Amino acid sequence: MAQIRYTRNLFLRTVCLVYVFAFASLYIQIPGLYGDNGILPARSQLEGDESLPLQKKLHRKPTLLWLAPFISLSTEYMMDVISLVGIFLGFTGFVSQKFCCKPNFFALWSLYYSLFQVGQTFMTFQWDSLLLETGFLCILVAPFGINKDSYRKGSSPSDQVKFWLVSWLLFRLILTSPINKLSSGDPSWWTLKALGIHFQSMALPTPLAWFCHHIPAWGLRLTTAFSLAVELILPPLFLLPLSGAKKIAFYFQMFLQFTIIITGNFNWYNLLTIALCFSLLDDSYFYPELNRKKNKLLSILSWVVSLVVFGAACFVFYKLFGLKIDQKPFTVQTQITFSKIQYDDFLGQGLVIAIFLGVVSFLWTALAALWQTFRAPSKNGTLSSLVVTFFYIATALMVFSINTVPLANLHPFANKTSHPLLKSWHSQLAHLHISNSYGLFRVMTGVDGRPEVIIEGANNRQGPWTETSRAM
Repeated sequence: MAQIRYTRNLFLRTVCLVYVFAFASLYIQIPGLYGDNGILPARSQLEGDESLPLQKKLHRKPTLLWLAPFISLSTEYMMDVISLVGIFLGFTGFVSQKFCCKPNFFALWSLYYSLFQVGQTFMTFQWDSLLLETGFLCILVAPFGINKDSYRKGSSPSDQVKFWLVSWLLFRLILTSPINKLSSGDPSWWTLKALGIHFQSMALPTPLAWFCHHIPAWGLRLTTAFSLAVELILPPLFLLPLSGAKKIAFYFQMFLQFTIIITGNFNWYNLLTIALCFSLLDDSYFYPELNRKKNKLLSILSWVVSLVVFGAACFVFYKLFGLKIDQKPFTVQTQITFSKIQYDDFLGQGLVIAIFLGVVSFLWTALAALWQTFRAPSKNGTLSSLVVTFFYIATALMVFSINTVPLANLHPFANKTSHPLLKSWHSQLAHLHISNSYGLFRVMTGVDGRPEVIIEGANNRQGPWTETSRAM
């Protein structure tokens, strides 16, 4: 099995950096949003149960903010303390892999979840849910303690199983985005005009967005088709046991995420997605000398198969989006070649196939981990290694099973195949946000243009009133 020690550490440290951004951005907004005179005072979420025992308070709303009275702090100041502690713990994990351990990630998740409990409207965005789900996986993926030996040795077989869950989350995150867009029936997506609207209507565009908005119409339609294809066609490559296919998918996803970052501000959402993309790599990507230990014939065969699979994906892109090149003048014409009825019919079966692909990929990873455990047991012995590997396989299987529910919920046909027990588990754990539904830009806003607020000022009420600034 490929080593993932460095890749895992890169993933964990990037998530720590995201935590720093998350806590820091919230910290500076607490007075205005959640202070006693803020827009949505946080203390209002804790009122009414002051007389209850602490245990019942935590059961009603699990948050560390209940501890504020015990240290003589108001709810607002307690939120400040939690944010500052979160910044500190996230920073220590980012600068030193020694602190990328389970206790630290459990603390980070608990702190952010505590703030999330009183966040109300301002913490209902998908990046908040994604951070909670990713943070939960970090608790599983990270090593137990601050032990130098655990960082010097290679990854264990169980690490592969745990890290596979990150790939599965990435698969769900990316795949559900185009599914929600097309399922909404929004004409801007079906006519491939969405990006012609997006660059001028997004909330926080960058200066580069202005230039992107003025790309020729055919170029914007081609870009829209490309983004849908990258999110709809390539995700199955995430789950294949082919390093070459995963690297190809990684490059395309990184390109897409970086283009989003340089054209708009969506908080830490794209940085967190980039962190998840690291699950597509192994240590040989960063340390090519590790490839020398591999069988060259198998490596060549793997790349050949990967290129064939990628070629098939390109052909599917060509057929689904009807690419046609005109020479005079040079344009690339694109249009969706399938109807909404055809899409709906395929979606139900496609989601079942996607879940089946996840099952096969998980079983492959689990069996490979067990085989590796038998071949190279730890210094504690084969039995001890097997117990650890089986424990994490069982844990990962439960997490994976629960995570199939939001994917199956995207279509009634697929939803029927989801076992009632899994739906019950998913419902009972929904408040923890460790298994979520995703899909930004389901319906494009600003179709009729970008709304603007014009601010005018005057020295007196009679005027004259003059424009002072414009919200872009």
